[in-house]
Amino acid sequence: IIYGLFGSINGKNNGDLISWGRKKGIIELYCISKGRNIYIKRELNAHGQSPTYVEVDGEELVFTNKRELQSQLESEYFDTTRTTLELLCIISFNNFKSIATLNTGETKKFLDQVLGFYILTKYSDKCVEFKNSNRSEITSTQNQINSIQAQIDKLIELSNIELIDENTTELNESIRLINHNIKTLDDKFNEIKIEHNEKMKDINSNMSNIVALGKRLAKDIEFIEKGICPTCGAPIDQSHLSEKKTEKDLLMKQYQLELNESKLLNEEFTKQSNQFLSQKNELIRERDGYNATLIRIDEQKKRIKVNTEHIDILKCELEKLSQILAHHKNEDQQWCTLQSILVEEVRTKILDSFINILNQNIFKYSKYLQLPYTIRFDANFKCSVATFGFDKDIPVSSLSTGQLKVVDMVIILGVLDAMIGLNGVNIIFLDELFSNLDAKLRDEMCKILKDCTKEDQTIFIISHTELNDAHFDGEIKASLLQSNIHERHTSLKIEHYRN
Repeated sequence: IIYGLFGSINGKNNGDLISWGRKKGIIELYCISKGRNIYIKRELNAHGQSPTYVEVDGEELVFTNKRELQSQLESEYFDTTRTTLELLCIISFNNFKSIATLNTGETKKFLDQVLGFYILTKYSDKCVEFKNSNRSEITSTQNQINSIQAQIDKLIELSNIELIDENTTELNESIRLINHNIKTLDDKFNEIKIEHNEKMKDINSNMSNIVALGKRLAKDIEFIEKGICPTCGAPIDQSHLSEKKTEKDLLMKQYQLELNESKLLNEEFTKQSNQFLSQKNELIRERDGYNATLIRIDEQKKRIKVNTEHIDILKCELEKLSQILAHHKNEDQQWCTLQSILVEEVRTKILDSFINILNQNIFKYSKYLQLPYTIRFDANFKCSVATFGFDKDIPVSSLSTGQLKVVDMVIILGVLDAMIGLNGVNIIFLDELFSNLDAKLRDEMCKILKDCTKEDQTIFIISHTELNDAHFDGEIKASLLQSNIHERHTSLKIEHYRN
């Protein structure tokens, strides 16, 4: 019925819906919805396309694709939703092994079917999807905020006029000190230069005197060595010649001493000059560096106004992003809260209520069937079996196949009773629920179902086994007719049907 109405079944492919050994099938539905007569015919092919034909009030619906057709059916013509109809399929017994021995995954699947928890999971997954998307937006927005804040901090640092003025004052003071040091060096060098010049002046004066004296001695020595006066021809006294020559040698030695002293003074002065020049050049380079920094600061001052305007723009952008971030964080909190409500509060309350009623029903039916043990589910829907009147658990694995089948039947009856009481279900289909049970147990099960069914409720039991007609208001028998090997169809014959 669900496939006929909606064209698919969650978790099933077409091959799962076709009878064993067959490759295709056909489903035809006649129904009335929103006051319209609707006819739907769908083919079921294990491979390839499965054609669909729909009439509404005798007129064929024209469509370009099945998705468009299905959307039109559900929005315009169906008066119930797919979710509602899927919730009517309480238990698909063949999808599970023994209900008493379900593992975690099978338990989840069972509860998804019985209590519709898959709807909670669906919306919880949507919450996670929206939350993850929202958190990506939070990360992206936070990165933008960090980037803009870094730009603002940098511009503020560059635009700190107080710091700039402080640096300018320090630089000017440094330049003043350097100029003072240069002047001190120049003054000291000038003093040394004056002192040097004075010494050199004295030495040069001494040397000039020595040269003059030497010239006179040289003339005297030359005159004495001639022996005769060139003017009068009288002999010259030569007794002082040796003394004159000795005096001349002393003058030459003194001259050499003065010359050496002059050379030493010049070398020392040159050395001191180089030292003073090196120190002065170092101070000049340092001063030039400070001056270059002052020039850059002047340029920076010119950019401060531009930076201030840019900071205002960035702050406005930062405020907008902060508001967006706050909005995303608020949404994140809301998604987390909603997910918590769906996953924890709603699921827990539904499960607690259901398990409480289920255990009461199971206890009731266990006593009714006079089972030697009781079955109970804990808060995590884990089944335990214990002897009646004792608190000793029986390992589920120790039960025989027949005993395990009885346990499952009691659980299913408890589930049906709970679902009927909770949801007000008025029609139930039980497909092959009594397979592999003996006649006595089938009869007991039918009595239980009859007792728990209210006047406005109807139960359809599909079974290949014979059942006691006394429990039923009506009966529909189906037989398979085979005309040839290629053509098979099912014929329904209503033998008697009273309700």
